[in-house]
Amino acid sequence: MEKLSLARETAHLDWSHFQPREGLYCIPAIAAVLFSGVMLGEPAAGMIMAGAALNIGFGSFRKIQGSRLAAMLLAVVGTSFSAFAGTVLGYSDTSEAIAACLWGFVYGLLVVFGDDISWIGLQCGIALLVAGAFPGSLENGVIRGGLVLAGGVVQVGLFAMLWHLFSGAPLREDVAQVDPHKALQAIRGELNLRDPLTKLNSTAAQYALRVAATLALAVLTYRLLHLQNGYWLPLTTLLVLKPDFYRTYVGGLTRVLGTLAGVTVATLLTLLLRPQPLVLIALVLLFSWLAYAFQKVNYALFTGWITSFIVFLVAIAGLPEAVVTVHRLLDTALGSGIALISRVIGHTWTVAQQKHALEKVATAVGQGSG
Repeated sequence: MEKLSLARETAHLDWSHFQPREGLYCIPAIAAVLFSGVMLGEPAAGMIMAGAALNIGFGSFRKIQGSRLAAMLLAVVGTSFSAFAGTVLGYSDTSEAIAACLWGFVYGLLVVFGDDISWIGLQCGIALLVAGAFPGSLENGVIRGGLVLAGGVVQVGLFAMLWHLFSGAPLREDVAQVDPHKALQAIRGELNLRDPLTKLNSTAAQYALRVAATLALAVLTYRLLHLQNGYWLPLTTLLVLKPDFYRTYVGGLTRVLGTLAGVTVATLLTLLLRPQPLVLIALVLLFSWLAYAFQKVNYALFTGWITSFIVFLVAIAGLPEAVVTVHRLLDTALGSGIALISRVIGHTWTVAQQKHALEKVATAVGQGSG
């Protein structure tokens, strides 16, 4: 029954969450930064800004205190700083592993505030891991962080304008939702209620520690093995590892299947079209729209569209598509495996803790009866 349930969940298409129109609002920013990079003779810079614009665009589907712009702006600030930090700290295996551990721990704690807040932590972790694979000086860090900031700002600006013009929801209503005082009160209340930092046996703290340790291990694995494009390994681990075992299991399997599908689609299109820069840009925009529209319809499809997007995006910067696709598939499989093993170990440890607690209770009851 579990296999049938897993198969149904992997293949299920929830068309009620298909969002084609909302996805269109996010495409102009990606097109703008890509064209700018190509026209200025800096395709790599355009690639970085386009990746940032894509990620920040997903924030338009989330709300912080009822505000889409708040979610997007917080993500812009967090990812640009994380890109700077990743570049500067990526010079050694140890410093990157420590940074990944810290970012992973913070992301794990943010889960207690819900999906929208934790999504921002997730984007910051992604930005750190990607930037860490391209280490450089303080100046390089400022440049990369600035490119991520620029891509994010362009996305926020163009999205806000298009959404205001065509969605029928005035921009001032979104801005009016944000109340910093209420936000601080909510944070204090959540921390007082859960207190994850002081109660290390809490679910949130255990998950945060698991993410931190697993992410550090994943970073050291790809760095010590000198894997090409190996940052996809810890990135996959971060995306797949969930608080519960079943979601980690399903997430890992569907991500591998989706990546394989995306690799296949990108390879076939490359063989058929042999795309030039303008065609590559068109393909990037197509698959970014598909990713936005299908993000909540089916995780495997969403992963496939993202994979194809990345393959064609890096091709604009001159990287060979075939090499990129193979590396991504292998790293995705390894990252999913590490996440699953980590969750199995955590599950086993939790069961052992519960068993020990029950034995103590049984012993105490027995002594009381005697």
